[in-house]
Amino acid sequence: MLDTMEAPGHSRQLLLQLNNQRTKGFLCDVIIVVQNALFRAHKNVLAASSAYLKSLVVHDNLLNLDHDMVSPAVFRLVLDFIYTGRLADGAEAAAA
Repeated sequence: MLDTMEAPGHSRQLLLQLNNQRTKGFLCDVIIVVQNALFRAHKNVLAASSAYLKSLVVHDNLLNLDHDMVSPAVFRLVLDFIYTGRLADGAEAAAA
């Protein structure tokens, strides 16, 4: 019987690669529109991160989020957090 093998950095590396793919638009299968801003993402990542996002992406490849609900700047922070596990403050995000 084989012992269990564990690669401690595997999940971090996987998330890093998914984020790199997202920023390049590679294999993205959903577009989220917030006001005039377009965000590309992967449905499976969004669905795994949020029950609300899962309910939206299950039926559509193009999502229009209500501008009263979220601004493009805030949605960018949320999307970055989903893909990195890191929440930048507003000033840091604005500089990026």
